[in-house]
Amino acid sequence: MGMFARKKSNRIALFSIQEIDKTWLNTKVLKTICTGTDAKAFIPSWQPGLQDTRKSLGWRCWNARRMFTRNDKLCRSAPLGLQCWHSCYLAFQSDNMSTTTERVLDLNMWHAYCLAHSERYKANKPYPHAVVDDFLDRESARVCMEAFPKVEDAGWIHYLHLNEKKHGLNKMDLIPEPIRDAIAVLNSPQFVQSLGILTGIDGLIPDPSLEGGGLHQTQTGGYLNIHADFTVHPHHRNWRRRVNVLVYLNDPWDESYGGQLELWERDMSACAGRISPVFNRCVIFNTDEDSYHGLPEPLKCPAGMTRKSIALYYFTEERSAPLKRATNYRARPGDGFKSVLIWLETSAIALYNHIKGWLGISDDAVSSLLNKIFKRK
Repeated sequence: MGMFARKKSNRIALFSIQEIDKTWLNTKVLKTICTGTDAKAFIPSWQPGLQDTRKSLGWRCWNARRMFTRNDKLCRSAPLGLQCWHSCYLAFQSDNMSTTTERVLDLNMWHAYCLAHSERYKANKPYPHAVVDDFLDRESARVCMEAFPKVEDAGWIHYLHLNEKKHGLNKMDLIPEPIRDAIAVLNSPQFVQSLGILTGIDGLIPDPSLEGGGLHQTQTGGYLNIHADFTVHPHHRNWRRRVNVLVYLNDPWDESYGGQLELWERDMSACAGRISPVFNRCVIFNTDEDSYHGLPEPLKCPAGMTRKSIALYYFTEERSAPLKRATNYRARPGDGFKSVLIWLETSAIALYNHIKGWLGISDDAVSSLLNKIFKRK
């Protein structure tokens, strides 16, 4: 059992797709769900874990529809009413966590952990962070690891240029169901609310589009130069990036393979700490303009083995547009002439990040363009 594990749940989801389809025509219910009025009539009191949803159903419905329709084929092609119903279904799934499968983690224990470790988290150096071992239910974590798609499978974005050599998958319809379930839990209101307590950041919101996140995988020889993350969501100008949650799914993992996440001093003077990506370890840290991190040394794991992680990013919605900056790669002391190359590509990434947000293009397109510029395979 993981640190926040729970026993299996035999509850069923509040709605099924078929029920949503049938009920869509009920305009009275649809209006109630969409506006959030008299919400208690449509959420049974015996349904566990939905008390908070009753209080904010209208906002949850609107926000879920706004964020999920971007990636969900059903929502994109359905009439407005069915879109809203389906968004509610997704929101309820997030609250209910699972139907007949084992819950990913105990949210009550997670909440208690956040309360107990908040001050320590904020005091940690070089910037606020936490390392949590046995994070997910151990069996669920193992199922996720075994279901992890191969780099050769469809949908992976191949970040293969000077500053990084890794692979990412953020298309939810291509992510295996066990991992989707885990992501749903880690993006749920209960989890995010507790995450806000741990970090001391109010109003955190998840990113269901998984922009830049989702699944990450690094093969032998792969790396990610030291950097500070992009500061604003590419498609939501007022969304300021605040927190990263990384869950590692590597078993076995030997220290000789490398792949440690390095946390660097804010002035890039030295590496302040290294964290091994061992199985079921979660690393949480604030993402500020100078929270530098990465895995700059090429991976030395055996051929056929990869470094796997779930990467989720959390934002706050600001009243005014925050400072927007692309991923800021930095050279380490002693990098020599490589420092010039890192600076040049960082400048190129900043330019294309601006174009990406302006045109609404994807990471896949940007990555392909950079690969052509630097003639990387």
